[in-house]
Amino acid sequence: MADENQSLEARAVALARELQTTAGTLITPAEQAQLDELSGMLEHPPDKVTVAQLTDQAFRPRSATRGISQFQHLLETRGIPKFFGALDKLGLQMLRRIGQLVAFVAFPLSRRKIRQDTADVILRA
Repeated sequence: MADENQSLEARAVALARELQTTAGTLITPAEQAQLDELSGMLEHPPDKVTVAQLTDQAFRPRSATRGISQFQHLLETRGIPKFFGALDKLGLQMLRRIGQLVAFVAFPLSRRKIRQDTADVILRA
């Protein structure tokens, strides 16, 4: 019985390894980029908190001016997450500096970007 259990365990481990290897070969470049970004977030927990707060604030305010104000406050106090790509960092720096001047455009665009980036991980209500 012990030999049977060990054999079953060994087969299960081998099958899991094979499935993981196969899954790794099927990842698209977009999925890999998303995995890299998530990995960066997990390696720096304060950035994870910042992203959660930004995501939360993206859908609370009805006013674009209020929403941008909240974003700017979070970015000033918590900083721009380090794991974001160069283009996202640039966008957040611009939002932090001139967001109020273009709030009517910047807030809906920011909201749309967050919605797109989280579409695979957040279920809509």
